[in-house]
Amino acid sequence: MLSSWINHASDWNPQLVRELKGRFKARNVLMAIATSVLVQLGIIIFFYNQLPADHGFSIYCTSTPDILESSCLKDANGNFLVNWADWWADMMKVLHWFLMYGLIVPGVFTLVVDLYQEEQRGTLNFVRLSPQSAWTILIGKLLGVPSLVYVAIAVAVPFHIVAAVGAKLPLWVVLSFYGVVLGGSFLVYSAALLNGFLSKLSGGLGNVNVGSIYALTISGFTAIVFVPLYMLWNAYFTWNPFLHFFLTGENYDGNFSTYNPFIPHAFLLINLAISSYWIWQALHRCFHQPGATIISKRQSYGLVLYLEVLIVGFALLINSSQPFSDTFSTIGTIAVINIGMFLGLIALLSISRQSLMDWARYRHFDQKAIAPSTEHPPQQNGSRLRTRLQDLIWDLVWGERSPAIVAIALNLLIFSVPLLLLVAFGLDSWEQRIYGFAGVIITINLVILYAAILQLVLLMKTLKRVFWAAIALGTLIFVPIFAAILSTSSNPILAHVLFLFSPIPWVTLSRPEGFSMALISKAILGQWLAIVMVNVQLTQQLKQLGQSASQALFTGSER
Repeated sequence: MLSSWINHASDWNPQLVRELKGRFKARNVLMAIATSVLVQLGIIIFFYNQLPADHGFSIYCTSTPDILESSCLKDANGNFLVNWADWWADMMKVLHWFLMYGLIVPGVFTLVVDLYQEEQRGTLNFVRLSPQSAWTILIGKLLGVPSLVYVAIAVAVPFHIVAAVGAKLPLWVVLSFYGVVLGGSFLVYSAALLNGFLSKLSGGLGNVNVGSIYALTISGFTAIVFVPLYMLWNAYFTWNPFLHFFLTGENYDGNFSTYNPFIPHAFLLINLAISSYWIWQALHRCFHQPGATIISKRQSYGLVLYLEVLIVGFALLINSSQPFSDTFSTIGTIAVINIGMFLGLIALLSISRQSLMDWARYRHFDQKAIAPSTEHPPQQNGSRLRTRLQDLIWDLVWGERSPAIVAIALNLLIFSVPLLLLVAFGLDSWEQRIYGFAGVIITINLVILYAAILQLVLLMKTLKRVFWAAIALGTLIFVPIFAAILSTSSNPILAHVLFLFSPIPWVTLSRPEGFSMALISKAILGQWLAIVMVNVQLTQQLKQLGQSASQALFTGSER
């Protein structure tokens, strides 16, 4: 029976069977089950010790106002009257967090470590050469690598259901919890697969210890940031009437008739599906084209549009309950969040040195091939020049190997449209509008400057280009902030100027006392000058790469 099932599974997904065979050893399965059972026993023993005893008081006692706080009511037989519903509810709160943490964090760790090790050993290249589709292999990884985690969580599900029944939690909320956990796990596991493919960005320090540290970093970020935020979001928005079953708090005292579970569930699941779609698009590219950018320029435009709708929508939703005067700070918050988003986008779209060398060489030959010649009339020469310019623009906007500066600028255009509309129609004075427009311009300048400097650093000949790119961006981001903070008391004007060159220029723009608009204009002009200088240097570097490559080729052909 088991062999028949394995044969069927092997026909459907050989990669999944490969992963299961490597992990489903009797010892490993027993350890997973034993770990889950021991954790559940620990939870039961802890809460059992919280029940009332002869020598003390328990929060689960059933008491009346005329009874002293240190005493518990007893029935006719002398047994304590226990509020079992609260006891089960508190136990279930712990189980909610245990199931979510237990499924997501270990799964992320195992996925990242597995892909890191396969990448370093070179076995992932053999997997790429297999006749299986990328979707089959990746799904096999996603289902097979954390399979022991699935076993441990499955063992805990019956206890969770018993606790839900004891706490009188509606069955549809329990099913909703499982759906939300599975949807969040799929999203984070997909991101972990992508991080595993990106482990080569660590600089090639390929050993198991480095892979484990990298995986611990990713899973630690997941545990500290994603899981709490994801749980809190769903507790307050998806299951709001049942908040006390997930977090410490009072029972819901609102009107259940006004609660529509469809809207929050649909919003969550739709966004999980869209986010997972973008991650799997990146996974498909990384799997088939290891040297390509994580997403294409065409994909980046849709991704930025989607993220802008979310960011601006949330900001407006929060701002709707705030005073009208807080609109300026809301716009500043949107801009700062977008700087962080664009830093990630720059990393996703940045081209490697080798790809830029190839692009510069082929662009150089293409220009030679269609360069103006004295054999053609001027009209034809002008037409060829226009064609060459159009081809270059198309390549910069859509091409896979061209620099990402133009694509970043177009994405900034998508970002700036809603923000400029908020500045124009959301602020109540011309002075605020002027400072708002200046803030949007400064934000755009900083992102373009970051993108150009990062691309310039990635053209360095050193093997640690990614490391130096991170150092350069970190310096540009944090040094102006720290310098501004240190000089706030001694030289406020200098602090204002430094903030204008940092990712948080809105700190200065929201409190413009003590400096003039002329100073802001000079800061903007200085940023434009820096952008021009860096891009000129980048253009020269690309020309040198193209020329050196073609000269080497011609020299070889002459010999």
